Formats: sequence, C-alpha cells, structure tokens
Amino acid sequence: MTRALRNALAATSIAVALLGSAACSSDNESSGDSSDGTATSDPNTTATDNSTVEVIEDEAADPNLPDACALVTLTQLEDATGVEFDDGVVNEFVDVSSESICDYSSVEGLELVQILVSSAAPDAIERRASAEIELSTTSNAEVPGANDAYIVNGLGQIGMGANNVFLQIAITGDDIGTNAQLIAIATDAVASL
Repeated sequence: MTRALRNALAATSIAVALLGSAACSSDNESSGDSSDGTATSDPNTTATDNSTVEVIEDEAADPNLPDACALVTLTQLEDATGVEFDDGVVNEFVDVSSESICDYSSVEGLELVQILVSSAAPDAIERRASAEIELSTTSNAEVPGANDAYIVNGLGQIGMGANNVFLQIAITGDDIGTNAQLIAIATDAVASL
C-alpha cells in the first residue's frame, strides 16, 4: 500500500470517527459578477440579485487550538512503538478551522500515526458514543491528565478530552497499534497540551 493511500485511508477513518461533530470551513469563494456585468475584484465577494455585494469571510483558525504536530516528538513515537518515523506533516484532507491533524509516516512507509486535536466538540463522551455506533465497541483507558479516555477496540484508536479539546490518536500498520502504544503516545500528547 502506498504512503499516499495509507494517509488517505487514515484521514477517512478520522473523518468517520468525527461524524460531523466539527464545523466545515467555507470554500464559497467566488469572483462573481456585479450587477453591471463587470467582474468583482475581490475573490471573497459575491453579487446578489438586488445589486448588493456580500463579503464571504473565510472561517479563521481557532487561536487556542494546539498544533497537532507539536504534541509529540519523533523520539517519543519511536519509544512508544519501536518504529522510526519521519517528521509529522499537517493533514490537509480535512480542512477545518477547529481541527489540527498531523500524520507521521514511518521511515519504511508501512506504519502511520495520526494525531487529531479538535476544539469543535471537545466532549469525549459524545465522540465515544459516535465511535461505538459507526466503528466498533470501546473500552475505558487511563491517560494521565485526560478525561473520559477510551480505546476503539480493534482499530488502533484512542480518544479523550484534555485541556478543553478533544484528542484522538490512530495507529495503522503491521504489528503496531496496541493499547499500550496508544496510551503511551496519548500520555505524551496530553502532557504537551
């Protein structure tokens, strides 16, 4: 499986787990035409039928949202999994101002760790209920500094609330993704919040 395909599959699994709990950003940019037939100069404006111009603002990123790529170090990932990883890369498959997603691919390209931080719906209890409906059963997890932590059984995912955000970590790959590895990475990530 190629690295791009693996990243796309991981992004899809995260998106399914979120189940619409995060607001989508607006991509309604249009150059539009004004009422006199000339193009408007601002790509963020559109003309309405009554010749009024409406400005569409892009949703700004939440200034309190932690950078998912800054929550763990490569050494911490290697210590937790026994696998060497490349630097984390911001995941652009999910472009939402209330979320930060970071993908870490292993040097060999066979494993992926994905860290998601969301301020849109920090309630881990609601997220857990959605995961149980859409993904699998869950089990309680103990992560220092986190609340309502749970593991999605058999899928290499852990979710929790911490410091007014929802934190989710997913691991895919051969021979990694154990509950102990998830908890170790989550413990390091929560400590950085």
